[in-house]
Amino acid sequence: MRRRLRGARREALQEGQLGTRARQFEKKLGRPLAEAERSVLAERFDRLGPDRLDDVLLELPAGALAAWLAAPAAS
Repeated sequence: MRRRLRGARREALQEGQLGTRARQFEKKLGRPLAEAERSVLAERFDRLGPDRLDDVLLELPAGALAAWLAAPAAS
């Protein structure tokens, strides 16, 4: 039971981190994310990790950030 609780806590923490980053992406882009962009962001959060998403968010201007979200193989 404790393992399930720890797993649920970890999942809730990751969901919160992803939600925060989604809002940050929206602020930088100046618009809400499309549903497809939210899916891409979630996939990349899992695949690349939160540190890489932070790097992309902080380093790219808004236009390049939109292109990064749209590029299927972006890393």
